Amino acid sequence: MKKLLLVLFSFVALASYSQINSNLYFSNNLQQARWLNPSKSTNFGFALGTGLSLDFGHTGPSFYDTFGVLDGSSAEYPFSKNYNWERFEKNLNNHNEMMLLAETNLLNVFFKVKTWSFSFGVGQKVNTQFSFNKHIIRFLRTKSLNEFIDHIQEIAGLGLNHQIYSEMRFGVAKQIGKKWSVGVTPKLLFGHLDYSTNNSLFDIRKATSVPNSTQIIADYNVNFSTPFVSLKEFRYDTEKKEMVIKTEEEEVDIKNYLTNPRNLGFGLDLGVSYQATEKLDFQFSLLDLGYIHWKDNTGEINIKGNYVAKDIPFEEVVVIDIDNPNVPLVDSIAKEMIDEFQPTYKATNYKTTLNTKALFGVRYKFNKVLSLGGLYQAVAYKNEVLHTGALTGMLHLNRWFELSASYALNKYASNNVGLGLTVKAAFLQFYLMTDNIMTFIKPKESYYTNLKLGLNITFGARKKEKRETDILK
Repeated sequence: MKKLLLVLFSFVALASYSQINSNLYFSNNLQQARWLNPSKSTNFGFALGTGLSLDFGHTGPSFYDTFGVLDGSSAEYPFSKNYNWERFEKNLNNHNEMMLLAETNLLNVFFKVKTWSFSFGVGQKVNTQFSFNKHIIRFLRTKSLNEFIDHIQEIAGLGLNHQIYSEMRFGVAKQIGKKWSVGVTPKLLFGHLDYSTNNSLFDIRKATSVPNSTQIIADYNVNFSTPFVSLKEFRYDTEKKEMVIKTEEEEVDIKNYLTNPRNLGFGLDLGVSYQATEKLDFQFSLLDLGYIHWKDNTGEINIKGNYVAKDIPFEEVVVIDIDNPNVPLVDSIAKEMIDEFQPTYKATNYKTTLNTKALFGVRYKFNKVLSLGGLYQAVAYKNEVLHTGALTGMLHLNRWFELSASYALNKYASNNVGLGLTVKAAFLQFYLMTDNIMTFIKPKESYYTNLKLGLNITFGARKKEKRETDILK
């Protein structure tokens, strides 16, 4: 089991950090830019479309740091005879995260009436964050408890947060004079699945109160809501020394799954744009203010305790033997620990908040063709704030063709070069964007990837404006 966990962590470490969607944010011709700032409008009077967005990143080692080579011909795999665990650990952060955000927009409708613009959208989001402490790798692969305790005491931080929900968006924006534009998008949310880690403390150390003894402290708490399956019993049988888990499958109802009224939530997006001069504008948006109240097949599990194993010779306590992974922990310690850390379960409703984002952008238009924008993004996640910044250059060649290039910088990487392309043929409009093209050029050295694509049907375009011939005028 521990061998399997080590492999899992080595691969998860490859695959967190939220990408910044600067190419889409500064687009003039896409209704999807309203996802990032509700005050934005387009050059079209009506648009009907769909889209897909994927963000995937990590704060751990690259493919090369894990497997030791850039081609697969002689890669070093975890648990191979001479695998370099020291190199792998060295490239881990103390706290490692993986984030996956997938958003499917099934339907988006946009239309304008004079200075007002309106939008409606239906979509689904998958938001996953997985985290672990680098010391858990050493704990899983060390051959003696004494060896581990002499170096590391805490391996807290193991947690999974996984959420799937659908949303219905109703957006409205207003042009105020020639300089201001404001927008708001209320959202109705329907939760499908949730698993939230609230506490993940796990310490293992030499006990100071009792000589030659080990102290283990745990405080683990999770909430969950599952579709189609309800948990009827979850307890520890003290006589049989085993867990008792009983579930009951429910009838699958796709309609109720997609619009589950028992897991109802509300969200709000706000945006404002200010045209300071003919060439300079400022934009600000606050996204995903809101929560989901989980009531369907919900529960809470707690594992908490403080265990001291007395008179244990450390060198004889085998944690894991790479060459013989079936060697167990000392039997008496295992039984005592199970008795001490008995998990408790209760059915209870709970709320989760959305990962709120704040975006601030500034753009300078050299002329009607060329512009340069800067975008800052802060994402609130748990008890921390993730920061990202980007510069984006835009070529607005005409209403049929738009090209963008970006450079993003965050705490963990500085090679995020992005490209964006928007093409319109007759009433069809297609876009394809990424904020890290290096992922596709050097995938085995990458840390982040981002992809957005979609299709719109547009009508009522403004008359083509006269194009400047001198781009740098």
